[in-house]
Amino acid sequence: MKLIQTDQIGSLLAVLKVLALLVKGYFSMAQSYFLELGEVACRCMEEMDPSIQLHGAKVVTFWTMMLNGPLPGILQNSPHATLQTSACDALSSILPEAFSSLQNDQQILCVTLLLGLNHSENPLVKSNAVRALGNVLHFLQPCHVANPRFREAIEESLQALISTVGSEATMKVRWNACYALGNVFKNPALPLELLPVQ
Repeated sequence: MKLIQTDQIGSLLAVLKVLALLVKGYFSMAQSYFLELGEVACRCMEEMDPSIQLHGAKVVTFWTMMLNGPLPGILQNSPHATLQTSACDALSSILPEAFSSLQNDQQILCVTLLLGLNHSENPLVKSNAVRALGNVLHFLQPCHVANPRFREAIEESLQALISTVGSEATMKVRWNACYALGNVFKNPALPLELLPVQ
């Protein structure tokens, strides 16, 4: 899909170069805008021009920095539910290309952090966590399923989503868990035998 006119490519590339440098050099400032940065990277990946895709991918390195930096702490230990909710939103907006470019440890970290938030007592956090978990599980490939560490996390995630659907959680939380399971079922790499039978 071509969104940028040919005469705008040079200007856009200059902007993307500056943005990538800002993310790398001024991470503490850039982390306040991770939703917007994710959207920029997403739009760049949709472009037909490979140079725009390349520079958009440089913005994707933001995810590595977030996962090695403040995001795990925000998701695990923040007393502020609004911050956890926003962090789940940001993680749910990660692109398949960005997710696949992460190292295995960072990919499993995404799954386990979201799985942990499935136990949150705050409905907004739990609602966003289950939705994000479904999005991330949708990206997994056969190599993930073959990895015992991933397989265990996948099984626990599926059990958590199924339990949430049948729980006493709010309607929004249960609906998001159903949506998440729908995303899981769209992933042909996840064999149905991983689904726990109840």
